[in-house]
Amino acid sequence: MGTNAFYHHKTVLMTSGAGSIGSQLVRTLLDSNPCAVILTDNNEGALYDLEQDLRSSKVSTFVADVKDKDSMEPLFEGVDFVFHPQGSRTFQCANITPYEAIRTNIAGTHNLVDRCLAITSEK
Repeated sequence: MGTNAFYHHKTVLMTSGAGSIGSQLVRTLLDSNPCAVILTDNNEGALYDLEQDLRSSKVSTFVADVKDKDSMEPLFEGVDFVFHPQGSRTFQCANITPYEAIRTNIAGTHNLVDRCLAITSEK
């Protein structure tokens, strides 16, 4: 089964949707004719710019942060797949603000895994 068939008519949630990886990945996903792609990011301006660039009725954008469980939880309704390309990537940023890097990379990922496991057990 190819990528296009795999995501065809599915709902995908993607964190850091306006980031360098997410913004390219969403374009690839849209070629698969998904039912919906839900993009989250904590950068409202970048989300808006991406939404204007994509101009797809299948894309919904939400300002949300993986570190905030409450802001993410409602977005999982009906989701089939979750992509999580979000994270603090550079050593410099992690060195300057290590606690923030830990919260984003570890606690944020933990929040998503917890929610994915909860959804899996509900199905």
